Amino acid sequence: MSLLDPLFGSAEVNRIFSDEQGVQRMLDAVLDFMPSPVDIPPVPGTDDDDKPVVRRRADDEKFSALAFKLMTDPYVGQLTFVRVYSGILKSGDSVFNPIRGKKERELKVIESEAYKKTQEVMGGGDAQATGIYAAAYRVIDVAFTPVKSVLYAAYSNFFRSGQHGIAASYSYAKRLMPRMIGYSLLACAGLFLFAPLFPLVIGKEFARTVEALRWLAVLPILKSIHYFFADALSGAGYQGVRAGAQVFVALTNVGLNFWLIPAYSWRGAAWSSIACDGLLAVSLYVALRVVLRRSQPTAGEKRNEEYALAD
Repeated sequence: MSLLDPLFGSAEVNRIFSDEQGVQRMLDAVLDFMPSPVDIPPVPGTDDDDKPVVRRRADDEKFSALAFKLMTDPYVGQLTFVRVYSGILKSGDSVFNPIRGKKERELKVIESEAYKKTQEVMGGGDAQATGIYAAAYRVIDVAFTPVKSVLYAAYSNFFRSGQHGIAASYSYAKRLMPRMIGYSLLACAGLFLFAPLFPLVIGKEFARTVEALRWLAVLPILKSIHYFFADALSGAGYQGVRAGAQVFVALTNVGLNFWLIPAYSWRGAAWSSIACDGLLAVSLYVALRVVLRRSQPTAGEKRNEEYALAD
């Protein structure tokens, strides 16, 4: 005769059964009554050369694990949940992925708060670039918010100035740019100097974002320049010129990402952003100068205008 001890609970908090009364009791029962991992026999498998090997559940063994779940986090990027069978995995380690047939570089390990034996591993390559780069870029977006606010408030004035030609809208942009570029310089310096404080605010697992944040700190300056140039063109009716420059830089960005990210992970994404924002600023400035030159009347047109006024 066997006795079964049923456990009841709810995964919902503040329901009929609270989180502490239900789920926590079940987890305690798993630890108390179910077999320990050390009681399970060694796990057979194959190594990189397809030779049979056996792994004991011990920290001094080589690392082996089973990836059982993939999830995309909106703030971190792709997460891979693994069950560790042997060895130890540390942040920065490289492991062989038999599905892809290659090593995953610079893994980042995040320990779950809910259950200390569960580990979340964010793989290298695109996932690593997504996590580190995305977290740093969000900080850059926040730092650029004051400049965006000024741009939104001044957008209609660009069109009012643009009614008198590209020279008037460009002149209006030049009146606003010094203060915004000055702010962007201060933001760049602040982001670079205070980047080490970032992991203290959102968690030590984001420690590697410090370097990415310092790389991207120059972006507010470049964005301030090309946004004002772009609005000056739009205000004077040259949206096509603006769109052409942006499409050209967007295609360049795609090409650079295909080249740099596989080779340099998140650093490639950061370098691509810096290069493309700088290229957009230069492209829009050149477009502005060309449009300004073409909009100026020629010497013959000036003489004709003078004769018309004399008549």
